[in-house]
Amino acid sequence: MKILVVDDHALVRQGLSQVLKGLDAQIEVLEATHCAAAFELAAQHKDLDLVLLDYQLPDVNGVDALDGFGTRYPELPIVILSGTSDQMVMREALNKGAAGFVSKNASSKDLLQALRDVLDGEVHIPPELLAGDDFPDAPDGDSAATSR
Repeated sequence: MKILVVDDHALVRQGLSQVLKGLDAQIEVLEATHCAAAFELAAQHKDLDLVLLDYQLPDVNGVDALDGFGTRYPELPIVILSGTSDQMVMREALNKGAAGFVSKNASSKDLLQALRDVLDGEVHIPPELLAGDDFPDAPDGDSAATSR
């Protein structure tokens, strides 16, 4: 399994690399500090399974980065990772094609479950959206993931 982590903070990237080993001991984690470098790595590694993308990057915001990945790699699932729990931001990212949204306030366990859901072909909807106003694609019940 190969995952690209895009975040401008080294400590966050390194921490995520360690957490991601909970998905698979043999996981290969690639790191990029900004979106331009992420696009270059994605071009070099056509076998990426997933991108974990920070919403706030120095060269582009998460929505624009989603558009760039969607244009270049439409089948590659992108999960947005953000320090915000703003429901408008979450909705916008999911409506623009993110396969999931995870707050940096989430636990490692929650992050890994969200990524497992996405790798299984589901869209991970944050629990905050399911608990608030109805999200158009939210499933009935307690699950925070829905099939694509």
